[in-house]
Amino acid sequence: MSQKHEGDIFKIPLGDGTQAYAIAFRDPLFGFFDIRSEDEVAVSEIEKGKIIFCVWVMKYAVSKGIWKKVGTTSKFDGMYDEVSFYKQDAFNGRLTSYTNGVESPIDYEAAQTMEAAAVWDPEHVEDRLRDHFAGVPNKWVESLRPKRRN
Repeated sequence: MSQKHEGDIFKIPLGDGTQAYAIAFRDPLFGFFDIRSEDEVAVSEIEKGKIIFCVWVMKYAVSKGIWKKVGTTSKFDGMYDEVSFYKQDAFNGRLTSYTNGVESPIDYEAAQTMEAAAVWDPEHVEDRLRDHFAGVPNKWVESLRPKRRN
């Protein structure tokens, strides 16, 4: 059973002979790099990459070995400690930001700029990465967008 620690870098197979890469932040947060490759990429190159999104991910992505650790970096230490997500009340539509357990009211426009407070399955993250690299919208991202309420 694999574990993850902050700064661990993981290879994510995309099912077509290519892979993407992620970095573990404070559990269960991961950041995903704008890197897709057929060949193994060195950690020294991965850490130069741009992080395109950060989401919470189910533990089994790592514990079941779906994503394999390829190294560790300290380059991002502390940089993603204050990631904000949005939450929307299913009954009244109220929007809040959620940062390290603290919720604050926000408007629809602010929510549009944030990720939903949701824990992703690894296969949905892999879909999202494939769609990102193909330049097409992702159905999971679209389904999680905030809904405008009157």
